[in-house]
Amino acid sequence: MTTTATPSSPATLETIHERTDCHCSFNVMPDRPVEETLHIREYRVGDRYVEAHFDRSYRSSMAASPSHLIFLTALVHTQKMLYLGLCREFGFDYDPEGAEAFKMWPTKIDVRIPELIAAENDLVQQLWIHEVKPVRDGAHRAKIEVRVGSFRIEATVPVFMLELDQRTNGDEQAA
Repeated sequence: MTTTATPSSPATLETIHERTDCHCSFNVMPDRPVEETLHIREYRVGDRYVEAHFDRSYRSSMAASPSHLIFLTALVHTQKMLYLGLCREFGFDYDPEGAEAFKMWPTKIDVRIPELIAAENDLVQQLWIHEVKPVRDGAHRAKIEVRVGSFRIEATVPVFMLELDQRTNGDEQAA
């Protein structure tokens, strides 16, 4: 799935104003947390394409750790972006408060970070869906590419459609 040229974005994009955060927190060393939050302003969605416009905040208890985009946060956010793109692909209305229509888990992931992304404002993360292939009833495989500047993720993602009786909005699972 290696692509050498930058894919283009579709001419027509639907803008979704969704002010939301994508937060990732972890520690490499005991009692030295690292946190990053992507502050999403909006998504732009087209055929097999999604872009997110956001700012980010970074905090680290590690010595000499400059603010930079963490690949884990970008990977977590990739799932949200792919969900938006696949809603369009499968003809579902996107409702962030509604029931989930499908599940997906990236299983083959290639991350390339030729340089740290230090910018904290006005970032754009782009996602291209290169392929969606049915593998059996209710299951598909997607191949995607994601970029934030020179930062790049390529992934293969199994996608499993949920039956109507399996769909929840998260609140029912917590009960």
